[in-house]
Amino acid sequence: MDRVVGPDDRHSGGVDGTAGPNSSSAPVAVAAFGAVLFAADVGAALVLLGPDGIATADGVVGRLVAALFCGGIVAGGYRLGRSDLRASRHPRVAGWVVAAAAGFLALGLVVGLVEGRAVERAVAAERALVEAERAESQQQRLEYLNGLLRHEVLNNAGIIKGYAELLLNEEELPASARASVDVIRRQSDEMTDVIQDVRTLVQAADVAETTEPVDVTAALEDELAALQATHPAAETDLQVDGAPYVAADDLLSRAFSNLLSNAVEHDPADDPTVSVTVTTAPERVRIVVADDGPGVPAAERAELFEPGEGGHGFGLYLVRMLVRRYGGEVELSETGPDGSVFAVDLPRAEPPAGDAGEVTTTEAATTPG
Repeated sequence: MDRVVGPDDRHSGGVDGTAGPNSSSAPVAVAAFGAVLFAADVGAALVLLGPDGIATADGVVGRLVAALFCGGIVAGGYRLGRSDLRASRHPRVAGWVVAAAAGFLALGLVVGLVEGRAVERAVAAERALVEAERAESQQQRLEYLNGLLRHEVLNNAGIIKGYAELLLNEEELPASARASVDVIRRQSDEMTDVIQDVRTLVQAADVAETTEPVDVTAALEDELAALQATHPAAETDLQVDGAPYVAADDLLSRAFSNLLSNAVEHDPADDPTVSVTVTTAPERVRIVVADDGPGVPAAERAELFEPGEGGHGFGLYLVRMLVRRYGGEVELSETGPDGSVFAVDLPRAEPPAGDAGEVTTTEAATTPG
């Protein structure tokens, strides 16, 4: 049965489906939109996932879904061009297609963001759990090492030193043997110092780090007294401005001990001099340790605070590590043939309630007895 050509056919095209003079380009635009959308999806997948990512099961399924969706848009554009719908209606249909596609993409974006954040949180939680387990395992190993050093190595070093001192007290000990025993005693002292430094490092690695106000004056006085006991010929001097407290813990004394020992042990004089000056600022406390030694050789200055063999080595490395642990810094401020000056800056802390009003200036000198 022959079809009668009506007004709508004259606006949309011929009865055979071909475009007429007043036909719309919207169907072609819809089909092109679907093709471009699929190309964009593939391009984005290549950039974000790479060829290997696309080749996975998830990548293949994702591209198949995109092909079905975009292919539906292309087919819709083709069907729109062959439909009996008036050409004036084509832009409206194309607009709905684009709006629906945009809505679908927006929904996919929201779902992807939510899922992505959930995955990130899960990954972060898993990573945190792994790190916590690793830290706990490391802490257990450090505690074992600390106990081993304390009970085995340190005790044995003390026994060696004790027997060496007993031999040195023997009046009939030959001079050659006495010299050898004295070397054993001194080496046991050095071994004890190294073990104490290693134990300090182990303690400093404790993840449960807590600080409290530490009296700088009291800590320095104790360490100067200890230095005087091991080096009775040394002359020491302490000057303190105010009542300085810093946020630290009991390991701060080890940093002071290493600084003071460094000043004496690298001075070839029989009566080395060490001067300590403490000044207090509103936010910082500065501790300056000066000696009258030969100075630090230029070749050693660049790596003065790095761990190494011989020289200043491990002791000053430990000083810097502890000072930085408290949020401070240490530096070699001066050095030369007349001596070296080390400066330590630490964040100031409020003194305990009972000591808040004690602000004094201390000048103390200790000379060989």
